[in-house]
Amino acid sequence: ETIQKDSIITVGEEERKSIKANKILTVEKESITTVKNDCEKHYKQNLETLIKQDEKTYLERDVELRIKNILHTYIQKDVTDKFLQNLFVKIGKELRVDIEDGFHLNTNDLKVQASDNCLFDGANGISFKCGSNILTVDASGIHFNTSNFVDNSANGGVSAKDVVKIEIPKPLYEKVRVVELVPTITKQDDITQVLEYEAIVEKFYNGVWSKTTDLTPTQEAQLQWYFIKNNDEADKDILTDNPTNDNITINKLKMSVTLEEENIFKVGHAHCFVSNSEEEGYTQTQLARYLEVEDIVSSHVSQEEGECIAVLNVEEPRQEELAQIRWQIEDTPKDIYNGKETIIHNLKEEKVYEINFLAYIDGKIQDGANTRLTYDEKGKYISSLGFEDDN
Repeated sequence: ETIQKDSIITVGEEERKSIKANKILTVEKESITTVKNDCEKHYKQNLETLIKQDEKTYLERDVELRIKNILHTYIQKDVTDKFLQNLFVKIGKELRVDIEDGFHLNTNDLKVQASDNCLFDGANGISFKCGSNILTVDASGIHFNTSNFVDNSANGGVSAKDVVKIEIPKPLYEKVRVVELVPTITKQDDITQVLEYEAIVEKFYNGVWSKTTDLTPTQEAQLQWYFIKNNDEADKDILTDNPTNDNITINKLKMSVTLEEENIFKVGHAHCFVSNSEEEGYTQTQLARYLEVEDIVSSHVSQEEGECIAVLNVEEPRQEELAQIRWQIEDTPKDIYNGKETIIHNLKEEKVYEINFLAYIDGKIQDGANTRLTYDEKGKYISSLGFEDDN
């Protein structure tokens, strides 16, 4: 598709695309995407983002980042973080910071508290300074530089204000998947029967998958429903070349399908999934089909016998569909041929020169097909195609 200038596409409701290979999108200038409600993206494998210049992200509310394994951040130049209010860091196990050059901490109050031991280890020396008074510990000993040294003072020391400890909750990650698709019927008896399918879904909440029927509208919108018809039970492809006029209604976790009156396909494939059509909800239903006899292929198999084959409008008729075939010869129903796709009839019994055959589906005689075979007592027989043979 080539569009020389502008293109505007308005979709009244949902738009779904299924791409089995690669997708390449090239935008030479700006690209703006506006999502009025929620936006969720699923990547089954890796995601790589390459930005040649700057990236800016503006968030009006909160950010939650949850990583199941390792977070590795590599920055070649400077990093500047500015927190206008409080910063809380909670580490489950150990913390180590390696600084090759200087470390400068500037604060009003500093409090270091260890539940066990606290060790300050300096290769050259450690000093504590307040005003003109200095206490130094180095390799040569302990040094006091003060005008007033009291070896057994009653001074209780200074105190630093505690920072209130808060609980940092683990970000809750919710994801939906379909584990089963349950049909109300697996084999349709009549085209007018409504097909109904219910999705059994699970929600991943706080590290656990659990079944639920309580989904938000955004989560319901993640469910992708498809109903595909064909004649192959093994063909589960959600891409179809068989457009139909079936009436499909989706309501929360249920889909109902009313087939078009002239359905000619025998298998209905129902899909409901979030991200993987092959691993999530799928089921199939044997469909009832609209039947009619389109043609009769006739020929002579001997001087006195003619063969007629009823050609139906559907592929690979089932046995129960063939059982609906009815035959009428010279306006007389022939019950002995009921349910037979191919019949061999004694032409001599009809005692007429031109013999009319009618094949139809039970109850649909108006949609039947006709053919004629000709027989005479001298041994001549003429097929419905007009060929004559003398024996």
